[in-house]
Amino acid sequence: MKKVIAVVLVLTLSVTTVFANNEQPNLTGKEQLRSEIVKLLGQHQLKISESFVKAEISFLINRQGELVILSVDSENQTVVGFIKKQLNYKKLSIKELSIMKTFKMPLKIVKN
Repeated sequence: MKKVIAVVLVLTLSVTTVFANNEQPNLTGKEQLRSEIVKLLGQHQLKISESFVKAEISFLINRQGELVILSVDSENQTVVGFIKKQLNYKKLSIKELSIMKTFKMPLKIVKN
């Protein structure tokens, strides 16, 4: 009888832990931020000569939950202007990130 109870208990615990796992893992705050920035940038219509252009943006999130671009470091000035125009003072839906903290994020703009 003790063996039957032990087997049922082990079976119950293993089945419940399998179903307790999420199918899609939750994204961390920084991963959510990156995906939202990519969504805000959208599809570009820039005419760039290289196959891709690298840029690094420095930004913070203000008290209103808006993205404030501090600087964009890139060799291509068209890309710098595009990133500033698309992202500066755009409202974010992410609440988990700390406000008034400087973030840096590398970006790669790929030629269409």
